[in-house]
Amino acid sequence: MIFFNDHPPPHVHVRKGGGVVLIQLESGSRPQAVREVHEMSQPNVLRAFQIVQAHRDLLEQKWREIHG
Repeated sequence: MIFFNDHPPPHVHVRKGGGVVLIQLESGSRPQAVREVHEMSQPNVLRAFQIVQAHRDLLEQKWREIHG
């Protein structure tokens, strides 16, 4: 998810099984990275990271459309 009232740096929120992970999108010299994990298992965090990485271009485009 990308929230309309969110803040930089560009990131997404991924929910699974009652947990949430915030993943920073690649931006300039900053690589994609896990920023925060809340009650999510390591295997689910890894899978979320891989999904975000696979859809990086689309997610970065959507972040720009929403946040300029």
